[in-house]
Amino acid sequence: MTQSPRLTADDEFQLPPADDIDYRQLVENSPAAILVHCEGVIVYINQAGAVLLNWDEPGQMIGHPITDVVHPDFHEALRRRVRQASSSNTTSVRLPQKLIRRDRQVIDVEVASMPVRYSDRPAVLEIALDITERMRAAEMRRERTKIYQQIFENNEAIKLLIDPSTGDIVDANMAACEFYGYQRDAFTDLRFQDINASSNERVTEQLNAILDQKTSHLYFRHRLSSGSIRDVEIYSGPVEVGGRVLLFSIVHDITERLQAELALKENQARLSALIDNTGDMVWSIDTQYRIVATNSALVKVFESAYGVRVDTGDNILVVVPSDVASFWKSWFDRALKGERFMVEERFLLSGKNADFEISFNPIKGGGASKERDVVGVAVFARDITERKRITNDEREQRLLAEALQDTAAIVNSTLDPEEVLDHVLDNVGKVVPHDGSTVMVIDEDGGVRIVRERGFADRGYNKAITDLSVKVRDIPTLNEMLESGQPLVISDTHFDKRWRRLPPGTWIRSHISTPITLQGEVFGFLNLDSATPNFFTSKHIEPLKALADQAALAIKNARLFDESQRNARELEERNTELDAFAHTVAHDLNTPLHVIMGHVALLKVDYSDQLDDEFREGIAVVEAYGARMTEMVESLLMLARIRGAEVPSDPVPIRPLVDAVLERFRPIIDEKRMTVTISSRLPTVVGYGPWIEEIFANFVENACKYAGKENEAPTLNIRATSGSNLVRLEVEDNGLGIAEEDQAELFELGTRFHKTEAHGTGLGLSIVKRIVNKLGGEVGVQSEVGKGSIFWFTLPTSKDKS
Repeated sequence: MTQSPRLTADDEFQLPPADDIDYRQLVENSPAAILVHCEGVIVYINQAGAVLLNWDEPGQMIGHPITDVVHPDFHEALRRRVRQASSSNTTSVRLPQKLIRRDRQVIDVEVASMPVRYSDRPAVLEIALDITERMRAAEMRRERTKIYQQIFENNEAIKLLIDPSTGDIVDANMAACEFYGYQRDAFTDLRFQDINASSNERVTEQLNAILDQKTSHLYFRHRLSSGSIRDVEIYSGPVEVGGRVLLFSIVHDITERLQAELALKENQARLSALIDNTGDMVWSIDTQYRIVATNSALVKVFESAYGVRVDTGDNILVVVPSDVASFWKSWFDRALKGERFMVEERFLLSGKNADFEISFNPIKGGGASKERDVVGVAVFARDITERKRITNDEREQRLLAEALQDTAAIVNSTLDPEEVLDHVLDNVGKVVPHDGSTVMVIDEDGGVRIVRERGFADRGYNKAITDLSVKVRDIPTLNEMLESGQPLVISDTHFDKRWRRLPPGTWIRSHISTPITLQGEVFGFLNLDSATPNFFTSKHIEPLKALADQAALAIKNARLFDESQRNARELEERNTELDAFAHTVAHDLNTPLHVIMGHVALLKVDYSDQLDDEFREGIAVVEAYGARMTEMVESLLMLARIRGAEVPSDPVPIRPLVDAVLERFRPIIDEKRMTVTISSRLPTVVGYGPWIEEIFANFVENACKYAGKENEAPTLNIRATSGSNLVRLEVEDNGLGIAEEDQAELFELGTRFHKTEAHGTGLGLSIVKRIVNKLGGEVGVQSEVGKGSIFWFTLPTSKDKS
C-alpha cells in the first residue's frame, strides 16, 4: 500500500479562516471524530476518531485508504460526498453511514463532509458522530412497536389503554372494538366510566387501586353499544407510554362463565343441602386420600367414634387414629382399583355400638374412552343398627323396595287408576302391617270419597264405605294434612281429640295417614288403620309416603288420560258432525248448482245471437263461479267420504298414476313451458290408487298454479326414496315457495296463500292430509320463499317392486 505523506506542521490542511479561533486546536480536542482524506487516503485523524475506530494512536491510521474504514455499502455515498465537496466547496448535510472499526465491528455514524486544502491539494474533512446507540434505540422502538402491535393491536384478546386520571380510553384494539360494538375513533372518544354499569365513583376508586398497585384484578359489568350488559373480568396494570402512566387492561367476557358458575353453585348448593340433610354419612376422597366432599353426618360420627374432626381437604388416613387407618386404606385402595363393594363397620357412638353399612364406589373421570381412570371414591354409610337388631326392619326395607318397584311397573304399564291403586294397597300391606286401608280422593267441591279399600268390606262396611261423603274441612285429621301437606300418626284414637269417629271406622284404635300430593297439590289421602292401640309409629311414615307418591302419579296420569280421551271423543264427535254437515251441504248445493249451470248453458245455446257483449261477460262470470263452486262441492264430498270410507290396501304402482296426472294437467304444463323430470325408479306402495292419484293431482296442480308469473323456467321434479317400511314420494317445484310461519297451517282446512296468483277452495291440501293419514302415512312440506317447495308424503312399501 502506498504511503501518503503524514500530516506535519509544514503540511497542514487549511480550514476556513476565522478570527481569534485556533482551528487546529479545536480539531485536535473535538469530542467528535474528525479525519481528513486526500485522494482516497487518510492524511489526518484526531484522537476522538482513533478512539471511535478502535486504534491506539491517530498516527497508526495515516496512509490507510479511507475505504478501509467505510463499510462497502457506503463507498458510493463516499464518492458522491467527495465530488460534491470538490465541486460546491460547501459542507454537506449530516448523513447516516456505517464505519468499520479495527476489530471489524460495524458502527453507525452520522457524517458531515466539508472541503479543505492539504499541501495545496483539495481534500475532504469528515466529521463523524457515533449514533450506534441512537440507531439501537430506534431499532428497539421499532421492535417495541411491532411487539405492541402483536400483543395489543393484533391480539384476539380484548385490550384497552386507559388514562387513570381522567378515565379516558386512550387506545383499544380491534378485538375490543368488535366486542363493545364501536368504531375505533368513536371508542377512544369515550371514558372508561361510559362503558361501565357501575357508578363513576366506584370506577374511579378501582382505577386508582390499580394505579397504586393495590390490585390488578377487577370485576365490572360493562355496557356494549347495543345496550346489553356483559360481566367482565379485567387484569390491569400501570404502564408508561409517551411519558404518561396508563393502565394496560385485558378484558375477558365472563358472562356465560358467571351464569354457568351460578348454575353450578346452585346445583352444588342443592346437592350439598341434599347430602348434608341426609342421615347417611356421605363423603368422597381423591387418589391421595384427601376428603373432597363430606356431610355433617360423617363429621358427627367420626368426632364421636374417633375423637377427631374431619373436614374437606384433610387426608383421612392422617386424621383418623393409626389403628384404624390401615383398614380404611385397604378399602379405599380396592375402590381406587375400580372395585365397587360394601362392608359393615361398627362405631362406638355415645357409649353405644352402632353398625354401619358402608358402600365404596369408584369415581371415574370424564372423557370419550370407555376405560376411564378412577379419580376418586364416593363413600356412603348408613346406620343399620336397628336393621340388624330387628330383622323385621330389614325385611320391611326389602319389601318396600319391591313394592315400589312393582307399583312403579304398574304405573308405567297401565292408565287404569283402579288397577294401580289396588296394587298400591296390596303393596302397602306387604310393607306396613295393618287391618284396613283406604284411598280417598278430594272432589272439586272439597268433599272426599273413598275410591279403594282393604279390610272394610270384610267387616261388613262395604256400603258404608261407598256411601261415605264428607267434607275435608269437617274432618280435623284430613284438614290438618291438607293444610300442612305432612303425614299424621294417631297412636290411640280413644285419646286423640283430632279423631272423628265415622260409622265404618268404629273398630279403629290406631291410625296413620299421608296426603297424596303432586307438585305441591294435595288431592287425596292414603290411610292405614289398625284395631290395636299404639300400633303405628313414625317409622311407618316413609314407606307410606313413598307409596302415596306413586298413587299420586297414578291418579294424575289417570286424570290426564281421562281428559285426553274425553277431548278425543269430543273431537271425533265434532269431526263426524262436520263431515255429516259437509256432506249434507254439498248434496244440497249440488242440485241447484246443476240447475244454474244448465240454464246458463241453455242461454248460451238458445239465445247466442241475441246476447250482447256485456251479457256474455256476465254469463262467463256465472260459469267461472259455478265451476269454482262445483270444485268446492266435490272437495267437500271427498272430505266427508274419506273419514268413514273403507278402502282396499293393494299394491299400487306409482308411475302409471303419475303419468295419468301429468296427462290431466298437460295443457297448463305446456302453457307454462314447465320442465318435468320423473325418477326412473318409482316404487310400488300399499294403498288405494284413486286416492294416491288425487294426492299427486293436488301437488302437481299447486306446482302449476304457483309457479310464479316471473318464473321463466318453471320445473317439476317427481321422485321417491325407499326405506325399510315406508316410501317417501316427493313433488318438487321452483315456484313462489311458502313462508316458514305459514307452513304449519298449510294442510289445515280452508288455508290458502298467494291468493293473487290463482283461485282455489283451500280444501285440496286438507284432503291430501286426510287421505295420507287414512292410508297410514305422513305428509309435509319443505319450502323457502322465492326458491320453491318440496311436497312429500309417505306410504307403506309393497313387497312387489316395480
